[in-house]
Order: sequence, then structure tokens, then C-alpha cells
Amino acid sequence: MDGYPSYIEIVSRLSAIHNFSIMDTEQTQLNKTPQTPLNQRFSRISPHHLEEWNNSCVDEKLTTLNVITLIGLTIYEYLLYGLPNSERRNDGRLRDIWLNRYAPLESGGWWVSGLDPLNNWQPMLWGRLKPDCPRSDGSKKNKLIKYESPPKVANRLTYFDVPSHIWDRVAQRHNIKRYHSPLGVCRT
Repeated sequence: MDGYPSYIEIVSRLSAIHNFSIMDTEQTQLNKTPQTPLNQRFSRISPHHLEEWNNSCVDEKLTTLNVITLIGLTIYEYLLYGLPNSERRNDGRLRDIWLNRYAPLESGGWWVSGLDPLNNWQPMLWGRLKPDCPRSDGSKKNKLIKYESPPKVANRLTYFDVPSHIWDRVAQRHNIKRYHSPLGVCRT
């Protein structure tokens, strides 16, 4: 079937354009940790995005827990989830103004999100996108938007999902018995 999109790619593209309840975020959040069998079979982050984070001296496990690569229309699902129904047509599709504004981002980028303290430390829907090919800021000449946040949604602080080996190092550095402290409570 070379050259033809898979069923999942088609559903992903349709759900980005139409307001379907199927979202890649549901699947991604279920498979958030690298120990799950699904994440062992495929990588959620492309090698060049992982290299970018590694070059910034970020722990690789921390990166794989919080960063994913988005390509194509999936970007709309993550970035434009907070738009009100008034920004959609009667058939549920996003209005052309939004599709045209964010079309340059379809070439891909990395998305970072963490845990939501307002939702019992579950994976957070809000995140930030760093596109591989940033779009230009219409109000400022020759200014590129390096990082994209979901429009019409309040900015949030990103609380990373921190792997145990980092929590252990922090606890050791500060002489804290990790499993008898607030550090251990948020990881159980």
C-alpha cells in the first residue's frame, strides 16, 4: 500500500478538520510513559527533535515523557482544541481563517506538555509547539513566531512529568527521604 495513507492517518486528518471526538491526544495520553508496549514499538519523538533536546542537555527520559513530534493535520488537534464552536462551520470543520493561518506548521514540529496540577496531575491538554518551519507574524514584518500556544486558551505553566531517577537525585542532593515527602506523593 505504498503511497496511500493509513486508516489512522485518514481519521487523524478528518478529526483535525471536523469536530470528531476521536483525538490523537486520547491515544497519546494513554501511552504517556516509555515503558508501555506501544511506545516500545514506535517512537513518539523524531530523531532530530530528540537531538535538539539532547543538545540542550535535557535528560532523554524527561524528553520522551513530555515531548512528541507532530506532523500534518494532527497539529490542528493539539493547537486549536480550545477554539469555541463559533470558530467552526455548521458541519464542525474549522473555519478557513484558522486553517490558512496555521497551514505553514503542517510540516511538523515538537509539542511539549506535562502534568496538570489542576486535574490531579493527569497529563495536561495544554502545551506548546515549536514548529520546524515557523509562520510569520502578520503584524510585524520579517518576524517569525518561534513557539506557538493554543489560541483563545489561557497560557499555562508546564509541569514536566519527571522520571524517578531525577527525583531520586533531587532527594539525595537535599537529604530528603523521597517516599516520605511531598516529592513521593505526586509520583504515586
